[in-house]
Amino acid sequence: MSRLLSLCIPTYNRARFLEISLKAILESINPIHAKDIQIVISNNLSEDDTTAVIESFQAQNFDIDWVVIQQKINIGPSNVTVVTQYATGDYLWILSDDDIVMPEAINNIFPILKENLFNGIIINYAPFKENIKYIKNPVLPNIKILEQPDDILGFLSSQLTFLSILIFRRELTQLPDNDRRRSSLCQCYMFLDVISKGKIYYLPAVSLAVRGNNSGGYDFFKVFIEEFESVLFYAGLLNFSNKAINTTRIRHFPFLLYFSISLRLQKKESLRNLKAIQIIWHHYPLKFIPMVTISILILPNFFFNIFTRLRNALRLS
Repeated sequence: MSRLLSLCIPTYNRARFLEISLKAILESINPIHAKDIQIVISNNLSEDDTTAVIESFQAQNFDIDWVVIQQKINIGPSNVTVVTQYATGDYLWILSDDDIVMPEAINNIFPILKENLFNGIIINYAPFKENIKYIKNPVLPNIKILEQPDDILGFLSSQLTFLSILIFRRELTQLPDNDRRRSSLCQCYMFLDVISKGKIYYLPAVSLAVRGNNSGGYDFFKVFIEEFESVLFYAGLLNFSNKAINTTRIRHFPFLLYFSISLRLQKKESLRNLKAIQIIWHHYPLKFIPMVTISILILPNFFFNIFTRLRNALRLS
């Protein structure tokens, strides 16, 4: 049976966060919308209590259409897009297993979906660290954006990589090919398929609280430079303009600079940095912010130790 909206959650070894996430989703569903909602979960061979958490919520919420896939092998990043293969909703919303849906989010989204005028909805969100009571300001600005594909791509830039940024019409995309499906940014290929058709609604109200500092297990620079460049190459194949692609690249780099500084201050090993520098130099030669980023990466730890001590001293004063 087709539903209006499928919430697609790929998960792996995050039972504690998944429990919080599912609780927030179910509490946000108005009973009059329940029949139009499907929850699809793909468990990527988790070794914790993920299965028990899912079964507990299923037993308590039998009025919701649940589809639960237990992967027999760990399929890596592919789980992000494969979960959509089992959804039957007219619209799909891929959600990270640690995102928290805000109480009014689904109520705000449903009238837009029912109009059937748009190919997707861009979702605004706000980060938090441990306690959702201390949610920060929304990430995306409160502005009206145009419906043209180039404008949408330029507006999103780095946010295109955020797993939960777009609710999209299921019929407009398909699973990426094998190489792209294995990418840590595999969802971006699906998002570009949809954005290339235009007619995307922007909902500036915060619909998600996103847990900060909860990612890991990947090479940051490989993902957000090398794989991001592959995403932009795909955008070119979909006939996004060179101007829009370059705008996206330029707006993406301050994000890289910010995280380069953050990684050094956290005393992450400084090189890996040699590989990162090679990637930056190849894709962004002789540009100001990339050159500053390279400088940040090659500075000795001594400088960051001094900065960290000064910062701690100021906090204590």
